[in-house]
Amino acid sequence: DPREVSIVSLAQNVTIVEGDEVVLKCSVHNMGAHQQIIWRRGFEVIAAGPVLLKIDFRYSVVMGTGSSRLTIQSIALEDGGEFVCQVQTDQGMKEVKHQVIVQVPPSIHPIPMEGVVTAKKGESVSLRCNTTGVPIPTIAWHKSVGTAPGGHSSCGGSCYTIPYVDLAAGGDYICSAVNGVGHPHHATITLHVLYPPRVKCDTDQVQGGGGVLLVLGCLVHGEPAPTVNWFRDGQLLDTSSRRYRMEWNLDKRTHSLVVKKSEAYDFGNYSCVASNLMGTTRSFIEVHGRPSNLTFYSSKHLSSPHYYQVKWTTTSHYIVDMYTLLYRKIDGFSD
Repeated sequence: DPREVSIVSLAQNVTIVEGDEVVLKCSVHNMGAHQQIIWRRGFEVIAAGPVLLKIDFRYSVVMGTGSSRLTIQSIALEDGGEFVCQVQTDQGMKEVKHQVIVQVPPSIHPIPMEGVVTAKKGESVSLRCNTTGVPIPTIAWHKSVGTAPGGHSSCGGSCYTIPYVDLAAGGDYICSAVNGVGHPHHATITLHVLYPPRVKCDTDQVQGGGGVLLVLGCLVHGEPAPTVNWFRDGQLLDTSSRRYRMEWNLDKRTHSLVVKKSEAYDFGNYSCVASNLMGTTRSFIEVHGRPSNLTFYSSKHLSSPHYYQVKWTTTSHYIVDMYTLLYRKIDGFSD
């Protein structure tokens, strides 16, 4: 019947990104003056004719001749679903259904939110990121610098597990979420590896005395950052005194004990002791007054074949009272 009322709009499957605008259309053929186009979603009636029944400023309805256009601005995930356009006719209710699928770009954040995880050297640790988005995002992991031996994805991709934490495992890890909507989203987790202090002195002995300035240095590192003390012959030194001071070079991670004017009183066995909650480590330097850096010069023969001249130099902050020269004959040596 050419006078039969019918909906001529075709059903739509609309996929839209959260925050965008969607427009749903409904056109009715032979619509009477007293008939109204109804929009509903589920049991909720959104609009009846030109009257918007849903209290939401993002929704609007515009009527035309035998048509209705429903607009949703700044669409949200909860706006998705089945929208039905319907009109009551003598033959019964006529309707067409539009399916709206709202996609959400990926979002990801570290657990804990501050993005810092600590683990002891030798332990196993799992880093975790939580993600949201529609469709459900996939998560990829990578370390900003280097690799973590044995590290692998777990928990369905939400975790990155390192079975044995060593010092190389410390650093920043990036978890990235991708679902094909918008741009990938990233989060960073910083792994701090806790380990006992490591201490290494610049040398195992140094010559002092004579009022010279001495700088005893040791390389110190550990996590948490160790505290450092200096001892001489087992006695803790007061590094705030006028005799000593302590210096710290952050870039080189070097702790130094400065002896401002070293004398014989300062001779002894010094220890650089570093401590943190993981343990205590020490390294030793001997301060002595013995001559050092003994060096022989090239020898020259005297005019007599019975004599041989030997020259040497040494470093000492005190007068050398005696030299002892040891020598031996080399078999088969001839002039």
